[in-house]
Amino acid sequence: MASNSSLVLLLPLFLFTAMVAIAAAQPPAGFRIATLAERLYLTYLLRLRAYRLNFRMIRNGVLATTGAMRMISRINIDRAFVMDVGPRRYCLLEVVANAFDYRTVPAQSAPSLAIRDRVVAIVTVIVLNGNFYQAEVRHLDNFLPPLEP
Repeated sequence: MASNSSLVLLLPLFLFTAMVAIAAAQPPAGFRIATLAERLYLTYLLRLRAYRLNFRMIRNGVLATTGAMRMISRINIDRAFVMDVGPRRYCLLEVVANAFDYRTVPAQSAPSLAIRDRVVAIVTVIVLNGNFYQAEVRHLDNFLPPLEP
């Protein structure tokens, strides 16, 4: 009988956990879950932009400067939400990527390189008139773990 009563006491905890999990999976107010085609276009867009940014940093010698830099690769979209406002489409994305943290210190001759797997970031993309090829990456932040100087 005692084991039965402990299960009855745990039932509200299980129900509360299920309600929280369901609420966390819902899109923010005004947004809808992105379709498969939108996710594919956005993944392609982010991978292309990251490739261009990484190539530009290497070509221009930005990595030779002192300080900390982060290059990202293998971008995957974890969650994607879309809101249509007139001709604009706002996309709110949770992105998972691999990060290469590159640090140079003036007193040291060799730079340090740390590879971080599954770095999470929040990205905001604006698509005008449904043309994903001219989409604009407006905001990129909330890297977890953050880049440490």
